[in-house]
Amino acid sequence: MRTIYVIGIIALLSVAMILAVMPVSAQPTAESVGVEDATGRSGTYVEVPVNITNVRNGSVLGVGFNIAYDKSVINIMDVSKGNLVSNWSEPNFNNFAWGTKITIAGFHAADAIQNGTSGSVVMVNFSVIGGAPYKTDMNISGIQLSDPEGTLGTARAKKGAFWVIKNVTTETAPPGLTEIDARDVADTNVSINTTTPVNVTVANYLGNPGAGFTGDIEKYIDVHINRTEGVDELIIKLFYTDADIDGLDESTLSMMWWNGENWMPCSNTGVNTTDQDGYRGYIWAYINETTTPSLNNLTGTPFGGISSPLASPVAVPEYNLFGLFALIGLLSVVIVISIKRRS
Repeated sequence: MRTIYVIGIIALLSVAMILAVMPVSAQPTAESVGVEDATGRSGTYVEVPVNITNVRNGSVLGVGFNIAYDKSVINIMDVSKGNLVSNWSEPNFNNFAWGTKITIAGFHAADAIQNGTSGSVVMVNFSVIGGAPYKTDMNISGIQLSDPEGTLGTARAKKGAFWVIKNVTTETAPPGLTEIDARDVADTNVSINTTTPVNVTVANYLGNPGAGFTGDIEKYIDVHINRTEGVDELIIKLFYTDADIDGLDESTLSMMWWNGENWMPCSNTGVNTTDQDGYRGYIWAYINETTTPSLNNLTGTPFGGISSPLASPVAVPEYNLFGLFALIGLLSVVIVISIKRRS
């Protein structure tokens, strides 16, 4: 009996050891799943890709996540397949008061997203409603990744922001120095010096795309270039009128930029107060690869103007004729007393 018991214990220990050394299926993951910042005009539709970046720990054959946003600004109307999942089934999506839940999966292991791969999983089609505050975060959460065996994992969420714009224009700058006149769209000019053709997009916002700040002249623009290779420098000019700077000190005007979290001063900025074809002047910001922001930040970057308030005038006392005579009389008495004391 004791022999049987010992054999049983050995057998159990052997099984435990075998299980301990057996490889455990790693949970699929990725560097991130999420969206980039996007813009759109009220009353239009905008497609925003949801991307998976650098798949790790095995392949991925299914993706699910939630995306929360302000429905007074945008609303998801449709979801289609991204460039990595052409052989997967059509995505499922359900809209809720807080946003949308999206899932998509494939059927065959050969169609799984492989290690090291990056690209879009789904394309989200937003209807731009454009209500105040004219901006909403697009927050990704509840990420689930499935490998072909059904093992579930997750990844870091990457959120983006959606801004509603009023007007937008895009022009191609040829090699050399080019002045792009976008004053009719956004009260803005852009001078660019490049050795290769570059697409320059200028837009203006309906409202502040970031947080409020003191001295805001309430003019918000966006400058985007499609490439930085060959671009030497760029100058943004934001034109203003008398009404724009009412109550503000014109000499202190400068340019701010939104870094995704805060409004920050541009490192090389100033103001030209000379009248400019119906404008009072313009605020300028010089941008190259060493400034803040740099050329690499112009992937859709909001800019705005800032100034200090005018100093309050020093109050000057007013005197009527009677008060003036009284003051002269008082001074005369003081002078007479002073003379008598000296004598």
